[in-house]
Amino acid sequence: MDNNLTEFAADLLADDAHAAGRSTLLEELLQMEGTLKLKMDRGVSQEQANKIEIIKQAIDSSRMIVDKIWESKYH
Repeated sequence: MDNNLTEFAADLLADDAHAAGRSTLLEELLQMEGTLKLKMDRGVSQEQANKIEIIKQAIDSSRMIVDKIWESKYH
């Protein structure tokens, strides 16, 4: 993973008791998922669909990780 992205995510979750950073990260992930859905809706090859499915799984995992990190720090 890109260190800048990791640092960006860590910075957003640091001192984030009001969940603004969490919301920002989750919104970014939601937008990524929406972009993939649009691409799928327009039609893709089976190979592309397989790759998109893997990326969607990574986005889902990322969303769970953001939630777990935030909840472990603030609840």
